Amino acid sequence: MRTEEKVFFGIGTASFLLMLSDLLLEVFSASLFIGSKRLISYIGILIIVCAVSFTVLCFLVVKNHRGRFKSKGTRIFLRVLSIIICIMLCLAGITIDGILYTDTVKKATSDDKRHTIIIDSEPGSGEWNMTVYRRYSPFLMSARGNGKKVVDMADENGDIDVVWTDGGCLVSYKAYKTDATSVDDTETVTLRFFYNEKSGK
Repeated sequence: MRTEEKVFFGIGTASFLLMLSDLLLEVFSASLFIGSKRLISYIGILIIVCAVSFTVLCFLVVKNHRGRFKSKGTRIFLRVLSIIICIMLCLAGITIDGILYTDTVKKATSDDKRHTIIIDSEPGSGEWNMTVYRRYSPFLMSARGNGKKVVDMADENGDIDVVWTDGGCLVSYKAYKTDATSVDDTETVTLRFFYNEKSGK
């Protein structure tokens, strides 16, 4: 295997293994993170990278090892097939990316670095997810099972205050009043999150 083949094989394999690892962790309520976003938000991009890498690899193999593919028809067939598969996977990746991608509104970590709360939203959904995670490292966390979905946030770009307590945290944000008649009819709402919802610890 030539150097350029090894490069694209490595990129494709790494992307695939990263996707597989993240999906397996998600089954057990754990997540890999890149900054303040779960890696699953980028699964679509990883699918595209993987598809393009293996397609380029296929072209390189056919080009560099013509002796194994003596028939011109076979070489053309392999190239066309790899392009078709690549296009299908890229379209799937774009679709998945649009479904799973989220914008992070707020991220806060406790003083002892053991827990993190992330507030995110799917673009245009009008809903915000608030989830407390057990923090094992900046790149690996697990959800505590006490997430809340908020639909009344008045200003996602406004101040969202997070205060950490012994058993969890308090999240305060501006919300529209139930009888609001204008965008100025807001009130401060405070939600409490426990590290462990069942035990309160």
